Amino acid sequence: MLWEQGGTVRGLNVYIFNGYLYFGGYDVAGGDPDGTPAWPYTFTRVPVDPSTPYVVTHVFEGSLGATTGTISGFLNGHSKH
Repeated sequence: MLWEQGGTVRGLNVYIFNGYLYFGGYDVAGGDPDGTPAWPYTFTRVPVDPSTPYVVTHVFEGSLGATTGTISGFLNGHSKH
């Protein structure tokens, strides 16, 4: 885990696993009256090399309380969604 913000029901994160950098986010608070998550964990990923410096930007595009939106990331200024 490189960065994480949020808690058990909503959050964003950036981590490396098996040679990939992941940009992820989730809102499992139960957005619908039946308890269905507003949106489950979703991510985008890109391969990375060990011992290589990178500049990472993580973006969540959506309004406060949104049940839709996008998760995207930028690696060294290039879009990865």
